[in-house]
Formats: sequence, structure tokens, C-alpha cells
Amino acid sequence: MAPQSVTIEEIDRAIAVRSFPPTFPPRLEARYEQDRGPARQRRLSLAAFWFAVCYGLFLGIDARLVADVFFTSAFVHLAVMVPLGFGVALIAAHGHTPWVREGASAALTVVSVATILWIYLISDTPAAAHYHYFAALPILYGNVVQRPHFPYAAWASGIAVVLHWAAMARGGLPVEVAIAAGIEFLAVAVVTLVAVFLIESELRRAYLGHLRGEITADRLSHSNDELRQLSHLDTLTGIANRRWLEAHLDEMADRSLRAAVPLAVMMVDVDHFKGFNDHYGHPEGDRCLKMVAAVARDQVRRKDDLIGRFGGEEFLVILPGTDLLDATKVAERIRHAIAATNLPHARSDIADTVTVSIGVAAARISDGITTEDLVRAADNALYEAKRLGRNRVHASTPGFTAIEVEPGPRRRRVSIALHEAAE
Repeated sequence: MAPQSVTIEEIDRAIAVRSFPPTFPPRLEARYEQDRGPARQRRLSLAAFWFAVCYGLFLGIDARLVADVFFTSAFVHLAVMVPLGFGVALIAAHGHTPWVREGASAALTVVSVATILWIYLISDTPAAAHYHYFAALPILYGNVVQRPHFPYAAWASGIAVVLHWAAMARGGLPVEVAIAAGIEFLAVAVVTLVAVFLIESELRRAYLGHLRGEITADRLSHSNDELRQLSHLDTLTGIANRRWLEAHLDEMADRSLRAAVPLAVMMVDVDHFKGFNDHYGHPEGDRCLKMVAAVARDQVRRKDDLIGRFGGEEFLVILPGTDLLDATKVAERIRHAIAATNLPHARSDIADTVTVSIGVAAARISDGITTEDLVRAADNALYEAKRLGRNRVHASTPGFTAIEVEPGPRRRRVSIALHEAAE
């Protein structure tokens, strides 16, 4: 389940208000339950389990104080309260609804107080006059150890106080003793309730502080990511800028060097773009560049492939792990896709629509071949594509191979010659 969305403003308002009982507005309470609910399930379940164990061991005291009803007491302990404690442990562990989980824990306190007072009332031994004091133990354990949410602890304690006072009125104790016992029980309930209130209030305030810091950190991280991304993007076309291109090229070159795999780059240039700008105006020129960037980006499909604006109407494409032939195929795909947009170009002397020329280079980065050599080879190949008539792909490997791909009927010319031989 996705975390309930809350704002820092909501958190600040909750921090500023000390509510009684300690609760949050609905959306914040839902987020609190999402974040803290599982931990409360585990803690309440464990507390109920140990309550059942301790209540079972408490039977040894009954043998001395209420011996005349020991078998009844044993039945209540072992057949009622111990199974009930284990049952509440299971409910708390799996009760994802807060009122079920918290209500079951509070009910365990009420039932245990009621059974202790009932055994006290049905016993006729003189020692039973002291048995009612043990009714305070479930209140102590319930409010301090189990510690259900304050409203549940409050109603459980209130019911327990009423039950205790009723038992004192029917127990046959001297009035003074009954009043003292009632005051003592009330004091235990009130003091432990104050403890529940203070502990829960502080835990909730600590949670608010933690949540506020978490949301602030997320916002800052998101802002930093946006700023980082904006610093890497060309503001006009929305693709990578030159800074990102250079950083990515260096990273892919390191990979090429370590893994001995080829690295390809291509230079893409809009044919006769100055004439397009002069004829249609700068706004249309910007629209043309956006179109070229978007169409070319759609043809660059792998995770680590990257296209960016290199400057003016030139774009650089980086294709890691790609040899010269495959890179040339990608370049042809880009060229055809841009031509297929049929964006009019009245000042082009090679077509009626916008076209591009592409220079491609590929090599394995080594001590003898650097990224500068690779980009220079792609730039030289682009120059050659323009010299040969534009609207075409020309490819080369630094110092070794040249491949020309001309438009129209598919023809390739492959030549192998060193630069020195060419000179």
C-alpha cells in the first residue's frame, strides 16, 4: 500500500496543537497507522502473550488466599484467562483494524480485573480480604506495558474503577477499609492513565518530527534531482546538453576500455538549417530543432544510448557496445524517420522537406584511440556526407574504415586505407 500523502503544513499544524486525547487529523492518523501500525501489532501481541503466561503463574497465590474456591479459581485462570490472553495476542498480531487491535488489548484488562474481583467476592476465607488488591495489577500491566491508545486505556480503566468500587461496596469490608481500597485503586488508574497520555503524546510528537524530516529530505532530494536533470538538459529540445554528453561519453569510454567492446558516436546535422531559419524565422527554426531531436530520440532505444544537442543544429548520439555497421543502421533509421516527417524546407537544394546528414564513427577505446579521436572521426564523416551531397550517412573508424551510405537505392562502398595512405 502506498504511504498516505500528507503535507508539511498538515504536520506543522498537528505539532502546534496538543490535542486531548492524543490523536491526529484523519489523513495524518491514517499515515501514522500505516507507518506505526505493524510495530504496534507486534508489541501488543507480545504483551498479551506474556500477560497470559503471568496470569497462569498467578494461580499459586490463589492457593493461599482463596483456598476455598481454588478449583473455581483454577478454572478461571487456566480455562478462561490464559486462553483469552493468547487469543488477544493473535488478534493483536493479525488485527489490522486499529479499533480491533486496541479494543481487544483494553478488554483483556477489564476482564482480568472482573475475574479477580469475582473470585474475591465468592471466597469466604479471612485471607480473601486481601485478594482484591491484586485487581490493581492488570491496570498497571495494561496501561504501562500493553499501553493501548489512550481512549481505549481510559474506558478500560474507567470500567475497572466502577467494578472495583462495586466490589468494595459488596465485599463486607469495614467502610474505612473499602474507601481506602477504592481510593488506592482510583489512584493507580489515574496515575497510569497520565503515563499513557504522556508517553503516547511524546511518541506522536516524535513521529511528527521524524515524518517532517523525512518529507523535507524527500523534497530536497526531488528538487536536487530536478536541478541535476535540468542542468543536464538542453533547454530548447529537452534532450541532453553538451555537459551531459561529455560526461556520458567519458563513462561509456571507460566501459569500452575495460570490457574491450566498441563505442559508436554519430554527428547529426540539419541540412541547410541557416536557410530554413532565414526563410521561416527563428520560432519555426526552434520548432524544427525540437522535431529533429524528438524523432532522433525515438530511434535511440537502448538504456545507455544517449542523444544530445552538441551545438546549433548539430546533435551527437552515443551508442555504447555498437560496432560501425550497426551504428550505421541506426543512423539510417534516424535519417529516414526525420525525412518521413515531411516538414517543408523551401530553401533546401536537395529536397522539399527537412533532411539531415549524419557522420558515424565507431572503435574500441584504447591507448591509441580516445573519445576525442572518435568524435573527430564522426565530425569528419559528417563533413564528407555534406561534401557528397547531404541527406546521407557517412561512416568511418578512426584511421581505418570508411563506409558511405547514399540515399535512394541501397548502395554501400567500403574502403580500407590508413590516413597516411590517403594523404
